[in-house]
Amino acid sequence: MIVTDLQPLSIIEGTGFRQFMRALNPGHSIPKGISTLHSELLQLYESVKKEVKASLYSANDVVLTSEMWTRGTEFYQTVSCHFIDHDWELKSYVLETKDCTGKNTGEEIVNQLQTISKEWEIREKVHAVVMNGPNVLLHSSGWTYFPCFAHTLDLVFKDALKGVPACEALLKKCRQVVRFLHQNCNATGKLKDSLPPYELMLSEETRWNSTFYMLEKLLQQHNAINTMLSHSGEKSLILNDRELSIISNIVSALRLFEEAINGMSQQMYVSVSWIIPVAKLLKEKLGMLTQNRNQVAEQLAGKFAKRVTDIENNYKLAASTTLDARFKNVLLSPDGSTDQRRRKRLLDEILNSGKAGQSTCTNPFSPNDCPGGLWERCECEEELRRYALKEAIPRDWNPLFWWKFQNKEFPNLQRAARRYLGIVSTCAPTVRAFSRAGQVYSLQRLRLELETINVMLFLNGNYIFSKSN
Repeated sequence: MIVTDLQPLSIIEGTGFRQFMRALNPGHSIPKGISTLHSELLQLYESVKKEVKASLYSANDVVLTSEMWTRGTEFYQTVSCHFIDHDWELKSYVLETKDCTGKNTGEEIVNQLQTISKEWEIREKVHAVVMNGPNVLLHSSGWTYFPCFAHTLDLVFKDALKGVPACEALLKKCRQVVRFLHQNCNATGKLKDSLPPYELMLSEETRWNSTFYMLEKLLQQHNAINTMLSHSGEKSLILNDRELSIISNIVSALRLFEEAINGMSQQMYVSVSWIIPVAKLLKEKLGMLTQNRNQVAEQLAGKFAKRVTDIENNYKLAASTTLDARFKNVLLSPDGSTDQRRRKRLLDEILNSGKAGQSTCTNPFSPNDCPGGLWERCECEEELRRYALKEAIPRDWNPLFWWKFQNKEFPNLQRAARRYLGIVSTCAPTVRAFSRAGQVYSLQRLRLELETINVMLFLNGNYIFSKSN
C-alpha cells in the first residue's frame, strides 16, 4: 500500500490502519515505527535495484526519459529507462530522482543524466532521451533528443488559446462555474438530483485533456447548470449562447486530440512510431473543422504545424514509423515509389543501428570477409524491398510480437526495429505517477528527505516488476 499508492510512512502509526491490518491478518507483524519501516524500505530498495541492474545488463539500446517536477519551491528530476528485451517486450524502469533546485540549467540537467547513466552502467547503451522541455542535450553526449509528445500537445493548446482571446476569458469563467458548484453543496445536490451522473471536473490550466473533459461535461449539462446558477443568484456565471458556441468549437477540436490518442493511451508507453501517423491524421481532421469556420481548430492546426514541423524528414522518427509493421505504409510504398532520398536516409538509419553499422571489412572484394559496408547495404535494401511488400498488420496488434518472429527473414531490419521501436513518445505514465505523488505530499510528508522520495518513487515504479520475478 505504501509503495503502490505512495502513502505516507506515518500511516502505520494510525489506529485505523493497525486495526485494518489485524482484521486482515491477525498474525501479520506491523513495523513498530517509521524508522523501522524506513529501514525495511531501504532493504527492499537495494533488493529491487539489483534485479533492475541485472535486467539492464542484457540491454543493448536504452532510452532515457527525464521528467522535471516541483514540490513547493523545490525542483526534482526523475529519470527512467526503456528498452526492448530479448523476448521483445518493452521494459521500463524508474532509476533515480535527484534534487535539481538551483541546478536546472540545460548543462546541469545533462550532467545529471550522464551521472545517473554511469551509476547504472548504461552510459554507452543510451542513444536517445525523451524530455518534457526544450532540447538541452549537448552534442558531446551523443544522445538524440525527443520532446515528450504529450507535453508538445499541451504547448500547442496553450499557444492556440492565445490566438483566440475570447477563449482564455471563457475558460476562466468555466472554472469559476465548476468551482462554485463544487463549493456550493446545495447547488451540487440539486444538480445531481436533476441530471445523469456526469461528474463535473475542474481543469488544469496547462493540460488540454483536462480542459476537454471539463468543457464536454459543462456542454452536456449546460441547461441544468444555468438553471441552478440562476436559482442560486449567480447570474454572472450563466453561460450564454455565444459562449456555448465557443465551448462547442473547443470541444469539437479537442475531441480530435482525444480520439487520436485514446487508442494509444491504453499502453504504459508508446513508441515514437505513432507520432507521424497521428500528426497526419490530426492535420487532416483539423483542416476539415477549419473549413467549417471553427476558429479554435484553425488556431490548433497552425500551432500544431509550427510545433510538430517537418517530422517526416526527421529520419529517426521516420525509421521508427517505417519499422512499425502497423504504420509502415505511411512512409514506405509497396510499389517501390518511395522518395529515393528518404529511402536512402532510412537505410542509413537502419545501417547505423547497433551491429548493422559496424563494418569489419578487410577485403572489399570478398563477401565472406565483409560483413558490413557494401554487402550489408545490399542486404538491407533487399530486406527493405521485401518488407515493403508485406501487408501491414492491424492497428490493434503488437508490432513487437510481430518482430519477434522475423529474425530469419529480416535480420538487419529486426535489429533496427529493436532500437527504434524502443524510443518512447511520452513521459505520460511518469507524469501520472507524479500527479499521484503531488496529491499525497500533504503536511504529513513535507519533511521527506530526498533519499526517501527517491526510494518511494523507485519502488513505486519497479516493485511490480520485482514481484513478477
